[in-house]
Amino acid sequence: MLDANLQAGGRGVYSGFRCIRIGGTDVSADEAPYLDAFLPLKVAVRYPRLMGFTTLTYEDVFVNEQLAPATITVIRPGKFRRYRFVRLISNMVSLIKSGAYLAVALVAAAALVWLALKLKRFR
Repeated sequence: MLDANLQAGGRGVYSGFRCIRIGGTDVSADEAPYLDAFLPLKVAVRYPRLMGFTTLTYEDVFVNEQLAPATITVIRPGKFRRYRFVRLISNMVSLIKSGAYLAVALVAAAALVWLALKLKRFR
């Protein structure tokens, strides 16, 4: 899965896993909080023991898949956040980056205009 993301470039193909029940088995008390939770790929790589559940299995989640805002996201073992909050933070970071790129582009354009005016005076 990691290799597929690296080969695809950009955001990749996979964003993580959704923890689901194995067949008709009962979920253990330790694993119950993880039922129907989203496990991001970065978290799964950092905490591989989260992939070792006995009463839960995994379903791939692709980057173009929309998760419900009420979906629980695993931050680390035993720590969860609502997907709505995680998505909000991600959108804010993206907006800040876009603003920074725009500011750099405006400064560069202003510098080019200033330089052009400065060179025109010397002629």
